[in-house]
Amino acid sequence: MKDVRLVKMLPLSFLFLFLLAFTEPEPYDRFYTEVPLYWHDLVTPDMEKSESFYNSVFGWEFRKIDVKGLQLATIYDGDRPIAGVIEVPEANTSVWLKTVYVNNLENRVSKVKDQGGKVLLPPARVPGRGMQVVLEGVDGEEFALVGSGDMITGVAADNSSWAWSELWAEDPAKAREFYETAFEVQTASVDYGNQPYWIFQKGTHKLAGMIKNPLTNQGTQWVPYVEVNSSETAVGKAEAAGGFIVLSPDAKIRDGKVGIFQDPMGAIICVQHLN
Repeated sequence: MKDVRLVKMLPLSFLFLFLLAFTEPEPYDRFYTEVPLYWHDLVTPDMEKSESFYNSVFGWEFRKIDVKGLQLATIYDGDRPIAGVIEVPEANTSVWLKTVYVNNLENRVSKVKDQGGKVLLPPARVPGRGMQVVLEGVDGEEFALVGSGDMITGVAADNSSWAWSELWAEDPAKAREFYETAFEVQTASVDYGNQPYWIFQKGTHKLAGMIKNPLTNQGTQWVPYVEVNSSETAVGKAEAAGGFIVLSPDAKIRDGKVGIFQDPMGAIICVQHLN
């Protein structure tokens, strides 16, 4: 696996205290128009290899988008668009971005920069989505903002592929301060299993979670959760397709409903059977 960042694991008992704090991940508010956090983008150095992997694991289809100077695609789960893809050949690894829909893109980008964030890819209009900009947070994690435009708001209402999303943060206090301003959200602190857990929310709407990064050789990053019928099957398919298994389903951990793996180019993704 070329340029894959293999994960050095902490003891499973320690990892479990941090991961998947919810018995059943809280669903996003599908109809909330500001910062719904329901969309993800995959940045990859090789779109064809990524498509082969995710098609093998989830049956997802990559549909290319014609944008001058950019290699983009939309990921479909059946007939539903669920995520985007950005090919960056210079990237050393792939990574999943948390993508947030906002009302005033220019103002929000300014706030991100004021808080120490950086613009990685300048604003570009993506057909069917709107104006999008890719940014870097204070710990080097990548995320994206999409401004008011023609993004399909119905995606969130019908999308059941994504179960939840978490920020695995090296410095939760610093990340909390950054995202409260960048996303204009509040942060609720809770304890699960005597371990801290944070929830980004807008009013009463739960939007995403945050944990202290449980991995020893991975930096801060956003990690998506995909709802599957069988975590064991999904992890098996991921391994067969060349993925690196971070956490195999274990009956002692969430009744064997959870699995975590990296795709062949490094992006971390979690799977969970909810029912």
